[in-house]
Amino acid sequence: MTKKLFGGKDMVYNATKNEEFIIHFAKYAMILIMILMALGIHDSALSINIKSRNTHDLVSILSLMMYLAATISSLYYYQLKKNSDAIFYLIYFAIAFFLHLSNQTILVCIQEEHLLINLFFINKILIVMTIMPNTNFKNKILERKIIFTFCIVLICLILSYIEMTLFSSKALITNYVVQILFICGNIIYIYVSTIYLKKFKSTKDCIYILWTVFLLSRCLKDFYALVFYNGNIENSKYATLALLIMYIGLIMYSIGVLIISNMETNNKLKDMQDLDVFYNILDNEFMNIEMYILKKNWTVIYANKAVRKQYGISEYNVESFKFLGQICKNKFERFDKKYQTTIMGSLENNSSWRGVIPIRNNNEILLDVKKQISKEHGEIYVVQIDYNKEVIKLKKEVEEKNRMFDVLTEKIGDLIMVTDKDERIKYVNNEVYKLLGCAEDEIIGFKVRDILIDNDNSNYNYNEKIIFKEFHLICKDQKIIDVETLVTPINDQGWIFASRNITYRKELELLKDENEKMKVHQQLKTDFFANLSHELKTPLNIFYSIIQLLDLNLDKKENDFKLSYKKHSHGLKINFYRMLRMITNLIDLTKLDSNFKEVKFNNYDIVRLCEDVTFSVLTYAQQKNIEIIFDTEEEEHIIRCDGEYMERIMLNLLSNAIKYTPNGGEIFVNLIFNEDYVHIKIKDNGIGIPKEKLESIFEKFVRVDKSLRGENEGSGIGLSIVKSLVDLLQGNIYIESTENIGSEFTIEIPNIKLEEGLTDYDVDKERITLELSDVY
Repeated sequence: MTKKLFGGKDMVYNATKNEEFIIHFAKYAMILIMILMALGIHDSALSINIKSRNTHDLVSILSLMMYLAATISSLYYYQLKKNSDAIFYLIYFAIAFFLHLSNQTILVCIQEEHLLINLFFINKILIVMTIMPNTNFKNKILERKIIFTFCIVLICLILSYIEMTLFSSKALITNYVVQILFICGNIIYIYVSTIYLKKFKSTKDCIYILWTVFLLSRCLKDFYALVFYNGNIENSKYATLALLIMYIGLIMYSIGVLIISNMETNNKLKDMQDLDVFYNILDNEFMNIEMYILKKNWTVIYANKAVRKQYGISEYNVESFKFLGQICKNKFERFDKKYQTTIMGSLENNSSWRGVIPIRNNNEILLDVKKQISKEHGEIYVVQIDYNKEVIKLKKEVEEKNRMFDVLTEKIGDLIMVTDKDERIKYVNNEVYKLLGCAEDEIIGFKVRDILIDNDNSNYNYNEKIIFKEFHLICKDQKIIDVETLVTPINDQGWIFASRNITYRKELELLKDENEKMKVHQQLKTDFFANLSHELKTPLNIFYSIIQLLDLNLDKKENDFKLSYKKHSHGLKINFYRMLRMITNLIDLTKLDSNFKEVKFNNYDIVRLCEDVTFSVLTYAQQKNIEIIFDTEEEEHIIRCDGEYMERIMLNLLSNAIKYTPNGGEIFVNLIFNEDYVHIKIKDNGIGIPKEKLESIFEKFVRVDKSLRGENEGSGIGLSIVKSLVDLLQGNIYIESTENIGSEFTIEIPNIKLEEGLTDYDVDKERITLELSDVY
């Protein structure tokens, strides 16, 4: 069985020790190779007489022994571990062994299989196949490995004979193409070694470390063959190092494989001992419950004492396990189809299933199935069958309560979350998943405060019976949803959060507010058009009445007609300007709404401009005995603005101040300066503006008091135009007002100026007459 299923900490500890041992073993072997390579730099070191017969025999015998040892150790490892990649190394070493057996010359021992072109390709293919995925081609080779090995050996021997016949050894090793093959072979070895290291990291199988070191030793040998070969095939330095590196690599590999094979055997023995203990525990703890461990193909691996007793099985053997496997299969096939489908689906998705299943004679069983992964057997199933009626009854009651809980939490439509005492989410219903757009692993185990935001950061208190308030729910896409939440403590173990989406309620409230605003706006428009009708009809009626009077005086003497005209000409002009002002304001309002108005910025002396406009309305103020007081912190100050727009803003505000200030009142115009703005304040002690009107005073069609219509005419669009003009100048306008005390308007114009130029501005007298036409 696998460590995952049955193993404990000791096994993990031993596996770590085994890995460290093999890594240190490989490291010291590579250090030894490097030391020998360093010694071999000098011709006098480690040299041998290649032409000596004794040397020839010794090298031949050692080569055969090394490759035979590597072949046997690889075969032993393959039989023990069943590692499919090991079969290719087994073939690799077998080919080398038979090559040396058939060609017992020192030449073959020195240049080895790497210098033969046909063997170069075959060996590299064998090594590369160890890192290939399990394709159909590779699987067919593994199924027919004996035939495959025999064919490879036969082909290698034939091709080796052909090459040795057609090419001399010296011509072959000095061939430029063969030297390129040396380099390509080393590249392949290094690449395969990196894959081996990745496999070792994921599987912790030490054989990949040994294969890596073996291939790297081959790379070092080939490196010396390329760097130090000077055209002499009998170079002592090359021959000595080649032999030593080859022998050390093979010795290290063979001993390393035997070590890890022995470690694996010991681990298996330990596993078997632990497994016996585990089985004894199952026999003693589950005396009244049938328990099976079986493979996917219904092959039973273990059956506990209760099973063996029921079916009269006294010992473990293949026949008894086959018999029990058939019983399990028959039991499953007798289940209703819906249960079979439910069980298989749950095992596929959740790796487990537990529930009550009806069987023959109106009986029931409690079935518990869990899917596990075993290193030795692959996918296995742990099955428990309980016939105890009390347990089955209790399970059905629990299932009924769970069903009712599901109905309560899933059908209610609200969001349900359960947390532990650390505020970590343990359970949420499907409504939470749907609304947040999250998967289970994105919610369960996380802090509830990560998704349920409390604006005042309240702490949940176990002593409080309930907490009821609004929260912000944060969705996966960062969308914020308003929820009304009832938080109830579960003793001292956590909380239940029952939340209801109130976004629709807020949207309804917003729609209601918008509807009320639309009603008010519509009423303002209705009042505006009624007022506009009055504003237009009044001058027209006056025009018509004066025309009638003049018509009556047409037949009179010329002097009488002139006297009559002089008497009524002032009324004609006043009402003409009133109508022209109304039409002009309507046109300007339309242009501002359509962004048709453009600003003509120039440098102006803002003090002089405001002073000239203020003094230009003195005549109109004196008609009501109103005193206008102008004051400024500076006598001259140049800023960038539009002179025409500033004049209109000032005239409109001064006109309103004069209109709504009673006789004998006062109007103050003050200019204050700072680094950012020029502040123009216009204050009066007139009727003031009601508090409820202050927020809408700059909106279109708004008039302060409809009752004033008979005393002071107005359309309700003047201040709206003023606000738009101030915005075009990139400024701000504010109002402070108290009813029956007075109002103060503050205009802020940016305190900046253009680099060059200063424009003089003369007040437009025609515009003054036009803007103050309704002051009388």
